[in-house]
Amino acid sequence: MISQATGPFMGMKTALYLYVNNVEATYKRALEFGCESVFEAQDMDYGDRQAGVRDAQGTYWWISTRLEEKSY
Repeated sequence: MISQATGPFMGMKTALYLYVNNVEATYKRALEFGCESVFEAQDMDYGDRQAGVRDAQGTYWWISTRLEEKSY
């Protein structure tokens, strides 16, 4: 996904969108390895359950599980 950075994400180095089987477990593991929480897991209106973390290098990771198949 490529887009223009806006708001609090201006100057962001990199963001990665990662699909996993279990958002909560992956989010918890990322925090255990030193990532900073951006937001806890929540259901999004576009059909994903998603959490966000930022690693020590400043990379944002959007961790998601698909809840329903929807076209964007």
